[in-house]
Amino acid sequence: MNYSTRVEPLLQIGCATLVVLGTLLLGMGQQDFGFPLLAAVLGYSSIVIVDGKRLFRLRHYSSGALGIGACVWLIVQIVRDTQQSQLLNVANALIFLQLILLYQRKNIRIYWQLVTLSLLQVIVAAALNLGFVFGLMLCIYVAAAIVTLALFATHRELRNIATDRTPVVSSSDGPQDHFGWQSVEGSADFVLSTSFLGRLSWMATFTILGTILFFFAIPRYSSRVWQPQEDQIRTVGYDDEIELDNISKILENPEQVMRVEFTKLDRTPFYFDDEPYFRGSVVDRYKPDSGRWRADKLAEGRENLKRSGSPADLSNTIVQKITLQPGEHAVLFSISPCYASPEEPKDLFIKRHTRQLSLGKEQNTSTNPIRYQLMTDAFRNKIQNRWVASLDPMGPVLDEKDDPSFDIEFETLISPWGRMYYDRRERLDAIQEMATQLLADAGVTAESDYAKALALENHFLRDTTYKYSLQMSTQRDHDLDPIVDFITNHKTGHCEYFASALALMLRSQGIPARLVIGYKGGEFNGLGGYFIVRQLHAHAWVEAYIPGEAIPAKVVHEDQRANGAWFRLDPTPMGGREAVIVADHPIVQRAKEIIDYCQVLWDDYVLGLNSTRQQESIYNPATRVARQAFFYAFGKEQWVKRWRWMKRIWKDIIRGRYFTRQAVILLSVLTPLVYIMRDHIRRIFGPVIGRVLARWRKSKRRRADVAIYDRMERMLGKHGFHRSDDQTPQEFAYATARSLTSMTIDSAAIPALSNIVNAFYLVRFGGGELPDAERAMLEESLTRLETQLLRSRIR
Repeated sequence: MNYSTRVEPLLQIGCATLVVLGTLLLGMGQQDFGFPLLAAVLGYSSIVIVDGKRLFRLRHYSSGALGIGACVWLIVQIVRDTQQSQLLNVANALIFLQLILLYQRKNIRIYWQLVTLSLLQVIVAAALNLGFVFGLMLCIYVAAAIVTLALFATHRELRNIATDRTPVVSSSDGPQDHFGWQSVEGSADFVLSTSFLGRLSWMATFTILGTILFFFAIPRYSSRVWQPQEDQIRTVGYDDEIELDNISKILENPEQVMRVEFTKLDRTPFYFDDEPYFRGSVVDRYKPDSGRWRADKLAEGRENLKRSGSPADLSNTIVQKITLQPGEHAVLFSISPCYASPEEPKDLFIKRHTRQLSLGKEQNTSTNPIRYQLMTDAFRNKIQNRWVASLDPMGPVLDEKDDPSFDIEFETLISPWGRMYYDRRERLDAIQEMATQLLADAGVTAESDYAKALALENHFLRDTTYKYSLQMSTQRDHDLDPIVDFITNHKTGHCEYFASALALMLRSQGIPARLVIGYKGGEFNGLGGYFIVRQLHAHAWVEAYIPGEAIPAKVVHEDQRANGAWFRLDPTPMGGREAVIVADHPIVQRAKEIIDYCQVLWDDYVLGLNSTRQQESIYNPATRVARQAFFYAFGKEQWVKRWRWMKRIWKDIIRGRYFTRQAVILLSVLTPLVYIMRDHIRRIFGPVIGRVLARWRKSKRRRADVAIYDRMERMLGKHGFHRSDDQTPQEFAYATARSLTSMTIDSAAIPALSNIVNAFYLVRFGGGELPDAERAMLEESLTRLETQLLRSRIR
């Protein structure tokens, strides 16, 4: 028998689509889209070549040989232990097996295998990539899978109908078909109707909504369950020793480092006007001729951040919530000064001399994002303060001679112009000479250290001969110190060159100075209210120590001036660094913000949903709403208010307050107005009311029509015929009819089963209605069959 329907071509398209989507999800995890392109070409071409035109197909032995070849290839890859993970080898083998199946003649087994292998692909892909775009594509895959499985179920049932179209009773006139089944083609037209697609859409919608509800409601463990293998980053400033040219590669890297959100103490968003400086590592020892900075080993003592003080003014205190990407983080980044937050459970540590923030040594490396929150009082009038109070006075750390006038920290911060490094000073004389001349030209040689620091910073910002560049193609004089060469010859470099030059100029004038490596600015997401900081936002600047007596008024709290303060100086020209970070078109920028915010929600509430976040974001709000609803519905105070309101209304009615003269006038005006506009009101609201009433009557009639089938099942159940869970109504009616032929039942009563099932399908799935005469006929035929069954039992 030739078998052809409208369902199978759609099923073939659906299976090919699942193969392509599964391969695409896998390619997203591998970051290789060669296989998805191959699957798309071969998958959709197989529909035409194999299923449509039937120009070519793999025979049984050929497909078996190719399948064995794919398995052998997988074994060879595993044994060879290539650089690819074994999981990727299995995933690639799944792709080959699906392509082999697509070029075979399709049957029920082939369709099942295609769907199963596609599901296995998605499982493997989920182990490689769990980003937001992956989740979005997964939703598309789920929708395509539901449609494909529905088509597969329909195709299988229609195939069974076509196979089982045989007579169930015999008579002298030859075989007769008492069921009068619809043709296979007619059944396909019946199933692929608007009503079927509508019900399928509702089923898919409620399935997805139910899955989402179940996902967020199921209790979580203390740590997040989903832990994707994210690329770990090594943030700038990780090493204690920094070379000037190393940052060039980092400044060209768009990889995300962290996400930062600022709120007030009452958890409302806090917005400010300038670019934030996120402080990281601090280096204070410069090695002449090498262009290298390193941290002072004498200042490595750490203490718990909770012991380092608290904000002096809570009215200006801001909370910074920081999420660092997985990786190695010997240094944590923050707006400085930072203080411990009462809501931060982790122990954070700080170096008192440098205010450098870090985790415990055993926590430096993490495969999960590192989340922490701190307090800061660094903002004044929505602008980040350039001053950070020193936790300790400069000293007193003494050398082996125990000389009270000798301060190692001070000597380090002015080296090589201190007593310890006088032998290295000669190589940097050009820096000191230029700094002295610049201060003389600015007329601040007799001024405070603060005025000198500003004058030297302005030199780099205003002198147009300095050029910002990440490309170190300019000819360098390797006989000179890199910073001397920078300020005297080429004057071209990035932020570390400018910061190093200023720091050494300050030191040459006896002003303690050090380099700070961190991040400046970021991409502000207006939708989510947070900054995304990337590697390309890496920056270096200078901090100069200013004694308490030289600090301007009101920039540092009076209680914190005694130990002096560190003044932030940024000598990098404004136009140079910003030119490297190219701004996107506003529409593109807005699209990026939306995608990034969705990624944040995905990371925090899907992948990172742990017990704490679930309790705060889901259970607590749900419990609060449930309590409020219960109190509103059953609370004693609410019922007392309702009772008082009803008593007041009743008293007003009795006293005639609702029948005042104004009410009578209003009614006398509205009544004729409604009568005059009755046609317009009927024209506007009549169709709506008519549709509602028609839908109600139709629903009532459909319930009555469906009740006939329910009555048939109950009646047959009383006589020992029960429908199993895996039987459709059609299959149940067909099996019951075969059983009834062996009993002493009038053959004229048996077709009632098929007629009632067809009517049930028409009403339940086709959206049709039964005429009154046909409903009465079905009721009568069902009654006649019940009578026959009762007589059969009596006999």
